[in-house]
Amino acid sequence: MNGIKLRKSTFSILRMLRSSNADKQNASIATMILRSCVMFALVFGFSFGDSYAQERVEVTGTVTDASDGSPLPGASIIVQGSADLTGTMIGTTSAIDGTFTLRVPPELNVLVVSFIGYISQEVEIDGRTNINIVMQPDVRMLDDIVVIGYGVQDRREITSAVASVSEDRFVTGNINEAQSLLQGKVPGLIITRPGADPEAGFNIRLRGLSTIGAQKEPLVVVDGIIGASFDSVDPRDIERIEVLRDASASAIYGTRGASGVILITTKSGSATPAGGISVTYSGQVSSSIVANRMEMMTADEYRAIPSQVPHATISDFGASTDWWKEITQDAYNHTHNLAISGGTETTTYRVSGSYRELQGIQKGTTSERLNTRLNITHRALDNRLTLTGILSITDRRADVGNPSVFRYATTHNPTAPIFNPDGSYREIDGFDRFNPIAINELQTIDTEFNRLNLSLRGEYDFSDFVQGLSGGLFYSREKSDSFRGEYRSKRLDWGDGMGRNGLAFRRSDESRNQLFETTFNYRQTFSNIRLESVAGYSYQEFENQGQGATAGDFPSDATLYHNLSLSGDINEGRASMFSYRNTNKLIAVFGRANFTIDNTYFLSGTFRREGSTRFGEGNKWGNFFAASVGAELTNLIDMPFADQLKIRASYGETGQDAPFSGISRLRFGTQGNFLVDGQFVPALAPQSNPNPDLKWEIKREWNVGVDFAFMNDRLFGSLDYYQNTTSDLLLEFTVPVPPNIFPQQWVNIGELSNKGFEAALNYIAVNRPDFSWTTGITFSTSETVLESLSSGDLQFGERQLISNVGSPGLNNTPMIRVQEGRPIGELWGKRFAGISSNGEWLFFNAAGDVVRSEDATGADDQVIGNGMPDFQLGFDNTITYRNWSVNMFWRGAFGHDLANSFNIFYKNPNTAFGWNVTKTALELSELREDPQFSSFYVEDASFLRLENLTIGYTFDLPSASSLRNLRFYVAGNNLWTITNYTGVDPEVRFEDGGNPLAPGIERRDQWFTQTSFVFGIDLGF
Repeated sequence: MNGIKLRKSTFSILRMLRSSNADKQNASIATMILRSCVMFALVFGFSFGDSYAQERVEVTGTVTDASDGSPLPGASIIVQGSADLTGTMIGTTSAIDGTFTLRVPPELNVLVVSFIGYISQEVEIDGRTNINIVMQPDVRMLDDIVVIGYGVQDRREITSAVASVSEDRFVTGNINEAQSLLQGKVPGLIITRPGADPEAGFNIRLRGLSTIGAQKEPLVVVDGIIGASFDSVDPRDIERIEVLRDASASAIYGTRGASGVILITTKSGSATPAGGISVTYSGQVSSSIVANRMEMMTADEYRAIPSQVPHATISDFGASTDWWKEITQDAYNHTHNLAISGGTETTTYRVSGSYRELQGIQKGTTSERLNTRLNITHRALDNRLTLTGILSITDRRADVGNPSVFRYATTHNPTAPIFNPDGSYREIDGFDRFNPIAINELQTIDTEFNRLNLSLRGEYDFSDFVQGLSGGLFYSREKSDSFRGEYRSKRLDWGDGMGRNGLAFRRSDESRNQLFETTFNYRQTFSNIRLESVAGYSYQEFENQGQGATAGDFPSDATLYHNLSLSGDINEGRASMFSYRNTNKLIAVFGRANFTIDNTYFLSGTFRREGSTRFGEGNKWGNFFAASVGAELTNLIDMPFADQLKIRASYGETGQDAPFSGISRLRFGTQGNFLVDGQFVPALAPQSNPNPDLKWEIKREWNVGVDFAFMNDRLFGSLDYYQNTTSDLLLEFTVPVPPNIFPQQWVNIGELSNKGFEAALNYIAVNRPDFSWTTGITFSTSETVLESLSSGDLQFGERQLISNVGSPGLNNTPMIRVQEGRPIGELWGKRFAGISSNGEWLFFNAAGDVVRSEDATGADDQVIGNGMPDFQLGFDNTITYRNWSVNMFWRGAFGHDLANSFNIFYKNPNTAFGWNVTKTALELSELREDPQFSSFYVEDASFLRLENLTIGYTFDLPSASSLRNLRFYVAGNNLWTITNYTGVDPEVRFEDGGNPLAPGIERRDQWFTQTSFVFGIDLGF
């Protein structure tokens, strides 16, 4: 494309330029951007004297849209070759009515005309003094514009690792959370949610683990609101998502950019003819069924165990119960999204609402979700002033299930009845043998969540005063309230409700935060150098508070958790309550400058200085910076086979804020109740060791990459290699007592490192009017090494063993080794060698000899697996034929291992006396010993999953129809998983019990997986 590409100035402009149809309505906004890019050159050029001006020929004309003839204000008209001839570039921008005037040297004959969203043109003057220029929309143009922190940038000029996923590339089908849209779509980004709990959170890792005790997941920014939540936006309202993968891209966000940044842009309105409205509706119904579970013995198979394993004993209660069928259901869901948009040349709007009613595959679990959103933009003062307002409201209510139900439905004796003859739930004597139906039906867990987000943005073009200068103010406020109420019936003798005669718990939490930012953008062109810069100030404050209470011993189950005053625990001093409030602030100044030289060389520098009230005096402030460079080789070397071959390199430093307020201080809290004069009085005592020297974590990252395009942009993608190190890790570490009060203290200690390779490859295999096929692959590797966890007198030691197997019988058997200088995620235990003729476990000792279990010691333990994958893969295919479309998306992770907790306990015929066992337990019919953790229970969990298959049909509509578009589709999610793993779900487990140093364990308290089938419709009016 010839000519100079001119950029959009601000984040809001991208939202206004959603499609080619919106370009001309928003052209007045583009006017101030394009004008600022060329005006300096005009003024600068006049300073050279009048010799050229006196010889120039005045050329006038108009710039219009080819589709309807409407004027295009803000189009750039540049005289080709003027910089070489006069030393400065000659050009202008079209006025509000599309007209322009230029004085052109007679030696020059070509005008280069460009406008965002339209195909650039070279127009020959040929002696004409009035030229009408008609521009064709270029729907591909917006794909070349990428949202970055505090602005946008042309994709071909980016020197950082940034991935962009637009709406047409999102994961489709039964999608109810925004996180699901990105699964497998971005190299280096892993998003998991093992099992099928609709209320469970996602685990997100970008380029491995960069911290242990601070924020492990990427920062989320929604329409400029920093620290927003995925839950604050409905998937149908999202237009595009950018992922800032390396430190040079995320350094602009300073303290919270160390784990990466995810930028979400929501849909906005566009002007419609005569100020009319556009209405879209999307709806779908779906059904979900259990996809996979542990294969346990039926009642008849269980009864037959003694005939096949004579030394095994069972407990036969005479019934036949399929426990997992008793606690699961086919889940039926429906979702609806309605959006209305429209506007005029000065004001555009979009209002949307979505409703989702979802069932879980566990009986009794349901949820309702309501999202509403309003985006409105107004332009005034000859388009110099742009005002944008966004309001969103989220409301969620759910009846939540307890995942322990799946555990006990899997392991409970299949010969036990559900009820006793008197109608009460049948319980079996013995440890950990609870009736799963009783747990599910005699426990209530209700949650409510409400969030309100409001943001206001004002932008003004100061080009009339300072060429190329614009500024903006941004304010946002977020308010969220959550509630959780639980009640365990008087008849439920399980868990912490055991012996409590009814147990109630309720908790309410409130969160408030507000953000104020002011930014100034300066854009200018100096001969062959183009500058785009931003500087700003950011102030964000947070307030969190809440309260809760637990009480037992109720006269009746009727009031559930709604009347704790009826609790007998209150008079006995057994009831407990808590409340809290904390606040913190973040204050920052920041800046970035991007230089483009000759459309060939690219340079970017970023700086942010940020302060946090969570740290002590002297350590509140941190400085974070980044620099990156790139070069377009196709402009330097004759490569006719390449459309783009850009090399780039970057370095950046980002930080991690402390995980909570008051972390560096001596904190006090209640310490039990004491009886004083017949009254229980709460005691107040220290809760932590102070550490005024606590400071930021620092992450330093190098990245080198290549962006390429071949075959007329049909084959394109990127390659990246990175290395990063996080030092001064924030960690609660073991310290000596005395001199400390407590044996744990938050300190800065140790170092983590990551390295990996990422690739994205896309190919437009066929692109014909009636048939097209596009395919894409994402690939990434990552290795995280715990370089050290020692400093001075604080020594980590040779190694630590964590994450015990659990009960019964294996509470003191760890599964994970953490060792300095070794990769994170090493599973640790004995290496299985077989079973002896006497039915004993056999293991390899440290010398490689086979020994009996009683002769094996801890010194014989060794690495028997790793919970982190060697690489991840995403494979996407989209085929269209006439009105039909098919999308197939595969996702996989390879090389990771999982400790299969179900098999550890229940793949053993000797445990049949108390629990059900797996169908494969008879493979160990000769075994006479209890379970012992070893490599026998660590499995390769590599998998490739058909994540989504969608088939759709778009109808041809008559021109007189009131419908703009009509599409039906059917889809399936989680249709097929190829794996050798025998557990419930081979998905990667990043942590165990919240500990990121312990990946690779599939616990028993987990939902089964599900497969979903969807029918949907999209309508436009």
